[in-house]
Amino acid sequence: MLVIVSDLHLTDGSTGMRMPVGAFRLFRQRLEDMAYDASKRDETSYKPIEEFDLLLLGDVFDLLRTTQWNNEIIGAPGYARPWDKLPNPNFVKKVGAIVDGVIMQNADSLQVLHDLAMGTSISLPPATKTGQVNRQVSRDRRSKSRLPLKVNIHYMCGNHDWIFHLPGAEFNLIRQKVIDAMGLSNSPLPFPYTPEESDRISAILSQHRVFARHGDFFDPSNFTEKRGRDYASIGDAMCVEIFDPFRKSIQDLLGDKLPAGLYKDLDEMGSIRPSVMTPVWVATVLERHQVAAKFRGDINEIWKGLVEKFLDLEFLNELDESLFGTVDALRFLLGLLAKISLDKLDDLAPLAERLVGLHSAFSGGGEMGFDKNALKEDAYKSGEAKFIVYGHTHGFKVLPLRTLWKNGKAFDQVYINSGTWHPIHEAGKGEDSRHSFFTYKTMSFLSFYLENERKGRAFETWMGMMHI
Repeated sequence: MLVIVSDLHLTDGSTGMRMPVGAFRLFRQRLEDMAYDASKRDETSYKPIEEFDLLLLGDVFDLLRTTQWNNEIIGAPGYARPWDKLPNPNFVKKVGAIVDGVIMQNADSLQVLHDLAMGTSISLPPATKTGQVNRQVSRDRRSKSRLPLKVNIHYMCGNHDWIFHLPGAEFNLIRQKVIDAMGLSNSPLPFPYTPEESDRISAILSQHRVFARHGDFFDPSNFTEKRGRDYASIGDAMCVEIFDPFRKSIQDLLGDKLPAGLYKDLDEMGSIRPSVMTPVWVATVLERHQVAAKFRGDINEIWKGLVEKFLDLEFLNELDESLFGTVDALRFLLGLLAKISLDKLDDLAPLAERLVGLHSAFSGGGEMGFDKNALKEDAYKSGEAKFIVYGHTHGFKVLPLRTLWKNGKAFDQVYINSGTWHPIHEAGKGEDSRHSFFTYKTMSFLSFYLENERKGRAFETWMGMMHI
């Protein structure tokens, strides 16, 4: 059995984004149930599996959504940015501090994963001599006759934790902290970004007829193919220079003059889909909380200042060489967005829609439409993989691609997006230019089975959604 999850975005808590430990406890319970089902070899026989694999498909630790990048001004001791040229001791120290914060903030949740890896938290009833479930033990979950189940946890990188892919002894030490906290099967060497970078992960995926990657590879705003994964992206700069300091800047200036609920809403800036609709969402938040005009003006100036600072980054000039005008286009439209007051939804929303269209044009379908990229994968074209799995978009999805015939049997190929465990604020698709957002909590994960597991069923997906 192979289970895949992605996009947990565990943070140090400084931006307000938090993942409740209850989600991990629910996940643990569901893993035990799936392992029990996997042990049903056919319609009549039961043989407990002894272990299974859990693949964390990127953006599990979020090293970008933190205010720590903005703790120092340029030139001050300790100043660093994700796009700094390496080696840079300040950068290493900053990453280490962020990782320490993530581990501390999510200690209870990480302990759930660690216990799974140690084989101490889930178990299965033994089989009888005739290959049936031992019902007596099955009913008594505290029975000492139950068989402990070990989970091998593997970590692959995405775009919010790409720093774990950087080589070097100093980063090995940081990765070791993550390994120890989660009970990972990884070595402290760079965590893989593609399956080919890990013989063990490649073998596991191949065994289950799965090809999996985070998916940011197809998103030019979060990955630059020419530079590779050991380099920051436009998305990094937007997080660090705009999204991360926005709420704190407002709070530092206006404090308790604004309702606490507004700050809580602004903590969700990283959960807007599509992300380029963030300024429209901010405008709707200000409207919903009936923020006074004089304070809206202050907030608007903060937003404009952060956007302008972002647009002046020399880092964008460096990226423009690799993205063939994409950066220029983004600069143009973001510049226009910055000039329009957050008060003016009727003006702001249509312009943001143009930005969504631009992003979709150069990213192969936009954040929520990456399924077309599955058709480009060699594992799909060769018929090697039945399942093409991405994360990144936060949009859980199952889409049939085609059916091949091999040895007289149907061979279905399917695209699956693993979604996220974070709340999502998704822009409405109605004609009203004053955009609305549908807000919901979601939790999703995927499970793939060998031919002699789960009564021969190849996979199952689990996705829960709760309206907020």
